[in-house]
Amino acid sequence: LEKYSNNRFIEDFYENKKKFAYNTENEFFNLRVNDFEKKFFEKNKCQNIISDFSIYKSLIFAKQNLNEKDFIKFNYDFKNKIQTFKPPDLIIFLKQKNINLIKNIKKRNRSFEKKIDISYLKKIENGYLDFFNNNKFIKFFEIDLSNKDFIKKQGDLDMIIETINAGLDF
Repeated sequence: LEKYSNNRFIEDFYENKKKFAYNTENEFFNLRVNDFEKKFFEKNKCQNIISDFSIYKSLIFAKQNLNEKDFIKFNYDFKNKIQTFKPPDLIIFLKQKNINLIKNIKKRNRSFEKKIDISYLKKIENGYLDFFNNNKFIKFFEIDLSNKDFIKKQGDLDMIIETINAGLDF
């Protein structure tokens, strides 16, 4: 699982996005690169890897959160650091209604997330969709979870697993 709490800028970011966006995104990216290098490349050199996030998440969030000048710098660093990473064979995008995401954020009860609003979530969602539409080298498919409760309903979980298994047949 991603260690969001290891990002020392995350709380400041939600207080002042413009001021702390670059530091926050750069910190997340460095944490993710470290995780990929440590967990995936050293232990799994010849195996398939399944992850709960993609390194491209950093690029997607950075494009939404950074000003143009900072994004150009971030993108340059991003491309340099990931050039040895094998692109994923498949990304499964788990889509959720923004109103449901807000409910889940409230359940987590992290004080620094209290100011997240639907407009910000929509911006991030659009960032993901733009990324997928503009990077045809990455195969992805979307599963809409808006009316699913895979924690409480076994049938919903089974449907998600069946959908993923069908998508892995490529």
